[in-house]
Amino acid sequence: MSEANSQKYVTVKKASEIVGVADQTIRNAIANKKLNASVVPAANNRGSTTFVEYEELMAWASTRKKRMTTIPGVATLTIDDLAEELLKRIQHAYENGYKAGVQAAKQEYLDAIKGVKT
Repeated sequence: MSEANSQKYVTVKKASEIVGVADQTIRNAIANKKLNASVVPAANNRGSTTFVEYEELMAWASTRKKRMTTIPGVATLTIDDLAEELLKRIQHAYENGYKAGVQAAKQEYLDAIKGVKT
């Protein structure tokens, strides 16, 4: 059996079920050249069926969730890692801002009391 004959092909509908995405997501990946497809005309010359090679589909699905950033210096972070890092930085900035605000309010209060005493 040749290599071409040993490959398994699935329809776009079946591919979407296997990967757990909408049919349109598969079609978009095909249109954006992220996934190769073969179009086979119907026997009655009415329409066609689009097939995706199974192994390629699985490779696409596994890398789809592991997109890497294109930001210089953080190319090793996945999108999920980057989102987590951003959340940590936002939380840190919030906490520092809150502490600085409390400190400024205390100082303003103490200055106001000093003004009343004199």
